[in-house]
Amino acid sequence: MRVAVTGATGYLGQTMVSWLARRNVDVFLVGHRIADYMRADVVFHLAAPDHRNDQDCVEFTYFNEDLATWASNHSVPVINTATWWQHAGVDAESLIYTRTKCGQQSMFADQTTLTLFSVYGATARSTHGFVPQLIAHLRGQQSLAAASIQPRDWIHVEDICRAFWTAIEAPVGVYDVATYLQVSPMDLARVFTDEVLMVYPDKPSAVCTYTGQRLPGWRARIAVTQYIAEALEEQTWQSPTGIAR
Repeated sequence: MRVAVTGATGYLGQTMVSWLARRNVDVFLVGHRIADYMRADVVFHLAAPDHRNDQDCVEFTYFNEDLATWASNHSVPVINTATWWQHAGVDAESLIYTRTKCGQQSMFADQTTLTLFSVYGATARSTHGFVPQLIAHLRGQQSLAAASIQPRDWIHVEDICRAFWTAIEAPVGVYDVATYLQVSPMDLARVFTDEVLMVYPDKPSAVCTYTGQRLPGWRARIAVTQYIAEALEEQTWQSPTGIAR
């Protein structure tokens, strides 16, 4: 099988490419345009525009149109990506980024769409990445002054990779890739520390809502509290030279 991956240079895309490579899956990396010579058995559509850049959102719509046309012409299934912000309340839904993602879902209405929630992993990203920031704070490597009190459904990036792979065999539909457990960044921090943090003023506000089905044959394996605890335990069991004791 050959899997084409859009957004292959992004955080999720890079993780997906590595995940597939470890399983000896042939991967085609999709750039900013759909190449005429692109061939694949399925497309994992992970690309997304910069949510802070309106022009990037406009150009992303053109990319979606090209991909939808290519997929139709070659009869290749697309596993599309949606965001929970599309159903998170007036503030979140009013953003041009969110409206762009809604338009994307409409273009791939005859394909399978996975709705992603709060993705985390070992890497902190710009305007994202509370979990690795919290771990670094608890290790004494950086400060953390504030945390949001809005509930989030934390889903590990490896679980997302498994979800896309599972979705290949699933009936066409819209599925939530979620743990169905919600905890705010503030409460997540309180699990591990008594330190008083200031409340981070979320703008826009977003209500964590589930609108899709459960993905058949898939369940989240990694709990965020366990992930953080194991990361801290690993640090505890390291000597100053980095050799486990």
